[in-house]
Amino acid sequence: MKIRSYQHSDAVSLCTLFFETVHCVNANDYSQAQLNAWTSQIPDANLWHQRMTKNTTLVAVDDEQIIGFGELADKNHIHMLFCRYDRVRTGVGARLLVALEKADLQPPQTSFTTFASTTARAFFEAQGYRVIKQRTFVRNSVELCNFAMEKHV
Repeated sequence: MKIRSYQHSDAVSLCTLFFETVHCVNANDYSQAQLNAWTSQIPDANLWHQRMTKNTTLVAVDDEQIIGFGELADKNHIHMLFCRYDRVRTGVGARLLVALEKADLQPPQTSFTTFASTTARAFFEAQGYRVIKQRTFVRNSVELCNFAMEKHV
């Protein structure tokens, strides 16, 4: 597995990976209505590309196939961290997270934050993040929850 910087040609694959992972991996923790509120269709690749080029976005590749990606916003907020549904719990997410935390940012960061799904909470805790608070919010008229988490380095 190789971790590299995001490229424009990755956008469609990342959008598809995101949609499939939300609907496959998170199905044990969220209802179908909640999954659809989170993402009811594959996101627009052009919109994602615009955002990803403004942030630090890394892509995990194995055998020329994208198996995960992570996005660091505002220099210390893990905005997205997703692995392909068939590569969850294989170390891909952990390696992406370490790479994002070690990104060459100036000034160097002393802490990182994220909003972790119920599904991802245990992963982030295993990586040294702690829950600050549970958040409940409404998206597309459906109530969802996640966890504000933080890690000091």
